[in-house]
This record gives sequence, structure tokens and C-alpha cells, in this order.
Amino acid sequence: MSATTIIVNDVEPRRQYTATASQTVFDFPIPFFAEGDLSVWLTPTGQTADDTADLLTITTEYTVTGANTQDGGQITLVTPATAGDIITIERVVDIARLSDFQNSGDLLAETLNKEQDTEIFISQQLRQDINRSLRLPSSGTITDGSLPAAEALKFLRVNAAGDGFEYAEGTTSAVAADVAFTPAGDVAATDVQAAIEELDTEKQAASANIPTVVVSQAEAEAGTSTDNRTWTPERVSQAIAALAVQPTTGNFTPTLLDSSKSTGEGQTYTVQTGHYTKIGNKVFCEGRIVMSSLGSLTGTDNAFIGGLPFTAANDISKRGTITVGFADNLSITAGNSITGLVTHNSNDCSLRLFSAATGTAQFLINNLTATSELYFSIEYTAA
Repeated sequence: MSATTIIVNDVEPRRQYTATASQTVFDFPIPFFAEGDLSVWLTPTGQTADDTADLLTITTEYTVTGANTQDGGQITLVTPATAGDIITIERVVDIARLSDFQNSGDLLAETLNKEQDTEIFISQQLRQDINRSLRLPSSGTITDGSLPAAEALKFLRVNAAGDGFEYAEGTTSAVAADVAFTPAGDVAATDVQAAIEELDTEKQAASANIPTVVVSQAEAEAGTSTDNRTWTPERVSQAIAALAVQPTTGNFTPTLLDSSKSTGEGQTYTVQTGHYTKIGNKVFCEGRIVMSSLGSLTGTDNAFIGGLPFTAANDISKRGTITVGFADNLSITAGNSITGLVTHNSNDCSLRLFSAATGTAQFLINNLTATSELYFSIEYTAA
């Protein structure tokens, strides 16, 4: 039929199909005026619908026949569909008036009919949008359907008065009861809320058989308790605190210093390496220095190892120690060993000579040579 005799029936301007393998033609038995009035979406089988990604382009992805007829027409895909693809066809006309009747001008039936048909098309289009939207029932008690300002990571619910909406956190028993659940193991419930209640009942029954002997603090901190015993909140807190102290590691560059603590006295090195592990405020260091020149370091000054990775605690009672495990090319008497103390509130340690016969004395720059080598370990408390 021509456009002047189209009858617009009370229909929804939308059709949806599940495609068979290699299907290309899909009917749209509803009147439309132009090929561009139809929008087509193809949702691949097994995927969630996405209006933006699924929207096809006319001509390059589909063609349309049957425009401006009473019986509607068809769309034909350029690339055949896969079995299970969802094809959605919808008549979407522009909401605009394209004709304007003039005083004493022609009032053509074809033009007038098309204007009125377009108004019905638009009405059907809006009704479909409304029907596919969230709506309040006519007989409901809520008269104001406006939503509060959006709040991140919260869900929408009806307020306690039952007369409006609000946002809330978490979930509710009513929601969980409506969620399907597949029974597994010893759980027989078929919805989430009932499953939770069933498991709670079993947990309470099992709890009655658990001994009430409390885990000790040492076991909580060490994580050595393996049998069924009571964990008090205090023990749980102690276990968490023990786990929270994780070691950190890194490198540092040790230096040889005199009493001026200056690194700019011309001293040079063949090797300068250091590595540390820090657990809480406890620092454990290993290092190696091989000298190539003592520069202008003062020979009668006490020798220091500097460049420690963290400042030592400002507490003389917590001074750490240094132990030299191996040394070479020194100027000391046989039978002496090198020890030392970390300087509090500083990043260095002073070296000492220890003799079983004479006790402890300063380890001087003069006790070193231009090619001295020291392997050392240091333990101290950081500030």
C-alpha cells in the first residue's frame, strides 16, 4: 500500500530474534517510512547486551526493504549470524515536525496522514521506552519517584517509611532470600539466605564441641597453634600485629671516616658494598670495604664506618655493635680483633681493637693501610 493508506495498529515497534546458524533475513512486520527509521543490534551468543557495541551500521552491516508499506519489511545482514546471536530491530523515528501547512495552501491527504502516522509512531516509541523502564505501580503508596543523589558503592532501596528511596550499604535478608543458590555438599537450601542460615546452624553446633583452652600469646605471635582452641580478641590482635611486621631490605654504601666524619678527605675504594634487612626498627647490615687510598684521613684519629642506612636511636642504652669477620692488609698486632659500637643518633660506628691480654683500645686510621680490606656485620636499633 502507499503511504496515504497506511493503517497504524496498536503494536510495540520492536522485534527480537534468536538467530539460527548462518541466518541473514529477519522480518519487521510493522510499518515504517524510511530505511533509516530502523535500528538493528546484534548481541553475540553468550555475551551481555551492550547498546553501543552491538549497534549495527546500515548498508555496511545490514540492508532494509519494505519501507513505506502497510506490512513492514525485512532487514538482511551482510555477514550471516551465528547460532544463538540475538537480533533486535526497533523503529526509532526522529522526534521532529518536518511539514508545515500554509494558510490557503494545499492540505494534501498524503502529507496529513504521514504527519499523523508519525505522531503515532513517536507515541508507540515513547510507550515502549516507558514500559522498559523502572516504574512505580499506579496502586502503590510512593507518589514521588525521584531518586536521591548517587552515592558510590551503595545500593538503592525503599526507605523505612515506604514513601521514597534511599541509598544503603551491604545487603539484606530479603535480598539474599531472592537469590537462587545451587545446593552443594551438605547444604540443601536453594536460596542464598537459607543457605547462610543453614551454615550458621551447623557452625553453632560445631562450636559447642570446640575446647575452650585459649591459644597462648607466644603461639598467636609465632603462628604455631594448629589444633582447635579458642582465640580471644586479644590473641587475634597479637597474631595480626606479629604478621604486620614485614622485613624490608635494601643496599647502602659504607664509607671509612676519621673523627671529622667527612667523606671528602680523598679516601678512595676498590670495593664499597653494603646490604641491610630491617624488621620493625631492628637493622641488620652486612658490608665490605676494600681501600685504594686513605687520602688525607688523620692517622691518629679513631676510625669509623659510616653510611649506615638508617639513623640509630638516640638512646645510649640501645647502641648496636659491629663485628669484623675478616680483615686483610692491616697494621695491628697479631691476636687482636676488631669490634665497635654504633654511634647513637648517628649513621656511623666507631671501631675498636680488642685484645684478650690488654682489653679494648681505639682502632686508629694508622691501623689501616691504603689497601686494607674489611668484611663486617652490624646490628642496631633505628630511630
